[in-house]
Amino acid sequence: GILVSYKKMTDCHNYADITGGNVTDNGNNSRPWQYIGGLCGNDINGTMYNCSNSGKITSGAMAVITGSYASPNSTVMIGGLSGFCGSHINQCTNTGNIVVSTVDHVEVGGIAGNYHTGTMTSTSNYGKFSFNGDIIQSCTLGGLVGSADNTINDCTNNAPVVGNNGAWLSRTGGLIGMAGKININGCTNNGDVTGGTGGLDTSPSYATGYTGFLSQTGGIVGYNHSANLTGCINSGDISGTTS
Repeated sequence: GILVSYKKMTDCHNYADITGGNVTDNGNNSRPWQYIGGLCGNDINGTMYNCSNSGKITSGAMAVITGSYASPNSTVMIGGLSGFCGSHINQCTNTGNIVVSTVDHVEVGGIAGNYHTGTMTSTSNYGKFSFNGDIIQSCTLGGLVGSADNTINDCTNNAPVVGNNGAWLSRTGGLIGMAGKININGCTNNGDVTGGTGGLDTSPSYATGYTGFLSQTGGIVGYNHSANLTGCINSGDISGTTS
């Protein structure tokens, strides 16, 4: 569901598997969206404290009526705790695995798919990532957050992060897939990171151990737009792939 208006979730734990509904677009809906999370799909100006998810999270397939390709501009934001997150997160954990089905664009993270507002502190991910179908255009994947525009302090990813090879644009980071104007302080990635690239992109996917500015794969950040990193550690192996 949705968490709004400065509400607080404390000691909330999900153990059930969650699957998003399939969307078949006959052309009338030009931009279908899904927000999927273990605790809430969409949260605004809330707080999560000492919460966890251990259930498997699976997005629904979003296809045109023929079922051959994703609907134009269809987007999924999926995370272990929240899909589209605008809340403070403190001392939370995800151990549930995340499975992404066919879609045009996806933002996926062990804690949140898109984290646009708030501060994340002392939070960890142990859940693994996999894909059941093609990501047609872009895949932004991070061990903690797919796409982030906030502050992240003292957080850890402990799971392997493997990008999708079907997407023509694949941004894969041990902690964050794509980082905007944010601060990342004292965070650690312990998972191996494997970048993905796909059939429509002929450029290579460069791999770096710390952060991938103007690249697609990194131990902390896949694509660093303007983030400041302080005291962060990557201990995972980093590898890239070419199309």
